[in-house]
Amino acid sequence: IENVTSHYKWQGNLEIEKEDILLIKTMKRNEKLVYEVIRVIHDYETPEIITIAINNIDSSYLNWANESVVNKKYD
Repeated sequence: IENVTSHYKWQGNLEIEKEDILLIKTMKRNEKLVYEVIRVIHDYETPEIITIAINNIDSSYLNWANESVVNKKYD
């Protein structure tokens, strides 16, 4: 999602900046890896990284995702 205006407090100052929001879909088994990769490549000292819990999911999509999402160690 491009060109979002963020308002936040950083080191005692109110900051207003344009940012982009990136949504990453992965499996729970890869969550820690995704967090690690974001922390390494992001230019913010404290990037916003959140997990949205899924309450319901179509079983066909879940089966496809389980087969499609690879388990890979970050290099």
